[in-house]
Amino acid sequence: MKKVLISLLAISFFAVSCNNNDKVNTSMQATDDVADSLAISVGQLLAIDCYLSELSNYSDQIDRAVDDVYAGQINKLYEAYEYVNASDMLSKSYANINADMNPELIKKIAKQTLQKAKDSLSYEQLHSLERTANEYIVTFFDKQFIKETARFLSDVEKKDGVQKTENGILYKIIKPGNGTISSTDLVDVNYTLYDYNGKVLDSNESTGKPFKVQLPSGVVPGFAQSIQLVGVGGKVMVWIPAELGYGLQGMAPKVQPGQALVFTIEVLKKY
Repeated sequence: MKKVLISLLAISFFAVSCNNNDKVNTSMQATDDVADSLAISVGQLLAIDCYLSELSNYSDQIDRAVDDVYAGQINKLYEAYEYVNASDMLSKSYANINADMNPELIKKIAKQTLQKAKDSLSYEQLHSLERTANEYIVTFFDKQFIKETARFLSDVEKKDGVQKTENGILYKIIKPGNGTISSTDLVDVNYTLYDYNGKVLDSNESTGKPFKVQLPSGVVPGFAQSIQLVGVGGKVMVWIPAELGYGLQGMAPKVQPGQALVFTIEVLKKY
């Protein structure tokens, strides 16, 4: 079974140039309403993904996925690959867009796009539409996420006990520890990486082994600097700006482009 992955779903272009200079025109144009435009694009791309993946019962799978996402059942487990795929696509796009999209509009556009794919669009045209949409989507979400990150860090900075380094790292000392850590020390630490809502994204503690770091190499600059905020036995929570983390490249799949890094770091040992 051929599976064509769409990395993100959101606003897409509604007319795309193909290699043969033909135009792929959708049955509906973008509107002034952002939520409707998003619903149109989500419906289109769900349909394209299902069609190019050679899935059966495209419309049924998409309809069921839309209904379950809007019923808040996006974490249910399903046996059918086709349903899992459509539901996962939609749940990711809905969570990221965070807009009041009309589920019936999504279904309508999906059906129209599927029909057009069956009747008149070549695979070359469908792939062209997919590629262009994905390029636009990445740019769209990068900009949206950078704005969200700025708001997030601004809110964190106002919290009690939060301090700020000269280069912009926000931190809160949980336990100061003993002595100091220099910029060239070899240390053992425990770390946990969180998303903006406090969900754990990564942690060395699940391995049962400390994370050994030879400062300043082997880690992003903000992490190396954060270790030096406490002594041995100390623990700190830090919010590291993207420019001191993974920047605009991110670190898929855990860190999005432009994402600030939220860590708790505990220094266990200095060699």
